[in-house]
Amino acid sequence: MIVRSGSSEKNSTAFTRRQFISACGACTACFTTSAFTGLNSLTSYTPKEKTRIRIVYSLHAEKQAQPDWPNTGFDFLPFMDRINQTLSAQLSDFEFVSSVAKGPEEAAKILALDKEARIDGYLVYQMNCWNQVVQTLA
Repeated sequence: MIVRSGSSEKNSTAFTRRQFISACGACTACFTTSAFTGLNSLTSYTPKEKTRIRIVYSLHAEKQAQPDWPNTGFDFLPFMDRINQTLSAQLSDFEFVSSVAKGPEEAAKILALDKEARIDGYLVYQMNCWNQVVQTLA
């Protein structure tokens, strides 16, 4: 790369900050992807147990009883069932455990129970507004 500084030119092999961050992001993506797909040539990682992911549906109720998104009377259960079935079918190397939290108190209870359970990660579906479940779990 040639760097121009004023009227003089000099050769430089240094990265710009933008190039460095892009390279780091690409490297991280490759290692992260390879860990889940088994393509990592540096190690031969084979988990003894499935990775356990807790799905937390953040909503007021499975059937919307109050005015909020999307509307009063909306039934979330078919959508939650479809998400559970799709994830289980498409990602058979993972075990999914689902729960529902209406607010930060219930989210805190889930976290407390999971200290003893073998939960490897969380997937939160924000189904309503203003529940503050995501903030508690994060």
